[in-house]
Amino acid sequence: MGSRPQAVGNAICAAYTTWGRSQSRGRYFNAYAFVKTLPTAGTAGAAVKILGTNLTGASSVSFNGTAAAFAVVSPSEITTTVPTGASAGTVRVTTPRGTLSSNVAFRVTQ
Repeated sequence: MGSRPQAVGNAICAAYTTWGRSQSRGRYFNAYAFVKTLPTAGTAGAAVKILGTNLTGASSVSFNGTAAAFAVVSPSEITTTVPTGASAGTVRVTTPRGTLSSNVAFRVTQ
């Protein structure tokens, strides 16, 4: 499982319906806490770019739980390869700010 989203502020939300007004107080979360892989499918050993934000200081990358070697190229890009033994599923990147998960499952092809 990935880490829980981190709250980034407080908000009061109001919704108007045909039955009246509803209001809720609570915390709101960063909706952009995910990473994107390019491409979204590949064989073991294939090169993959991981795009996101605040990737500097990343300590691990995994493909559906299988650890992968990687290099942080910039705060918004990591390069890696599909590790041997990886299966289709979520790509996760652990950073000092938490664990980010891919927004689309990565497909491992033969």
